[in-house]
Amino acid sequence: MITKYTALKETRVNLREAIPLPKPFTLLLEPSSLCNFSCKMCFQSAEHQGKFKEKRGLMPMDIFEKAIAEAQAWAKLKVLKLCVYGEPLTNPNFCRMLSMACAAGIAERVETTTNASLLTAEVAEAMIAAGLDYVRVSIYGHDEASHAATARTKTPLQKIYSNLKLLQSMKRAAKVERPFVAVKMLDTFDPQRNGAFKAAFADVA
Repeated sequence: MITKYTALKETRVNLREAIPLPKPFTLLLEPSSLCNFSCKMCFQSAEHQGKFKEKRGLMPMDIFEKAIAEAQAWAKLKVLKLCVYGEPLTNPNFCRMLSMACAAGIAERVETTTNASLLTAEVAEAMIAAGLDYVRVSIYGHDEASHAATARTKTPLQKIYSNLKLLQSMKRAAKVERPFVAVKMLDTFDPQRNGAFKAAFADVA
């Protein structure tokens, strides 16, 4: 089933031949540049961030609406991604933004990336109802200890698993395949640990 969700990668365009582009292939809109995790390898947790730290915040709804309206003037994009560097679910308007983005019909695929710690039943319902295509989930540990040490959060790994299980159960109840959920973890370079991670999340992603 994964093939159709990665099909865009099979139709690559030779940029040397396509430039100048009449429009971008992918548009990234950032609902939030804030993050509720403090991952030790991420610039979000760096001590000295200058202007970036000062300017972090939530995208206002009117700015998001303006961006979507302006994007509708282009031909259809390949991908619209609702995430850049922050955790999109920290924006209380995320569900509204998602619904608007999907309904606008401006991209072949709409996706987001999240740590899934704030993935509630309300958010899951919005993802399903809107027809979100793809959710990438960033997980930074193969067990509770490595997750806590790397992400530096009090949200347990089991909570993230439970949130994803809820999303999958709601998808099954609605008899839909979307959103496709892919989880990724920092490679431990240890087949046993990597295997344990894959086994733990195999039934929810």
